Amino acid sequence: MTRLAHTVVLEAVDREWFADLVELAVEVATEYLGRDEFPLVEGRRLAPGARYETDDGLAGFTVTEWNTRGRLAGTLVRSGETALTMLAGELAGGPSAHTLDVSFRGRPQPGGPRMHQFDGELRADTVKWWDDLARGGGEPPVSAWVRHRMFRGEFGLTPARGPDGRWSVTVTARLRGRRAGWLLSAVTVLGKSWLRRMFATEADKVAAQWDETVAELRNQPVGELREQILAGIRAELLQSSRNP
Repeated sequence: MTRLAHTVVLEAVDREWFADLVELAVEVATEYLGRDEFPLVEGRRLAPGARYETDDGLAGFTVTEWNTRGRLAGTLVRSGETALTMLAGELAGGPSAHTLDVSFRGRPQPGGPRMHQFDGELRADTVKWWDDLARGGGEPPVSAWVRHRMFRGEFGLTPARGPDGRWSVTVTARLRGRRAGWLLSAVTVLGKSWLRRMFATEADKVAAQWDETVAELRNQPVGELREQILAGIRAELLQSSRNP
């Protein structure tokens, strides 16, 4: 097993601002479901079992529960030329307290490469995130695991107060090879120092993207913010389905 850790410094966001952003995203998603490009094809609008599909049938979303003041849950399925991807998500909590649970799975289409076979889960607890910032904590408030035919990885994000009011976030990973010691062989050949540098470089890139995105969103009027959220939803459902 290989253990990796790297700490990045992120632009902090206000708890109320973040809660408002999540609420706005839910509002935009609720309005989008049922539009002409993603119509209701089965069931009653936003009721359990309601199903929405793109015109080409390559992306579909099925509602499990849709209570905008309590619990949102559903399953997104996308079909590409080489792989079928399924994501089941649940967002629970009130306006200022959210937990997000996502499970995901990829399977190759008949004749497709087996490298597209994977599954995993992600969990994010915003209440614990802000509690840990104030008092410190144990288990990471954001965690995930991924299982691929070549490896298994477990990941975590742990926040703490950083310099100048920013966040200091430690990113951790535990990696295990699953096929003929693939991961251990790679580490032996390339060296653990190379793997750590790559891990740190990628974490720094994500941190820079976070800072850029936060700065952009903070300065946007609500109307423009709604349009950006809608563009993101459309890109995920439409462009991803048409460009696998």
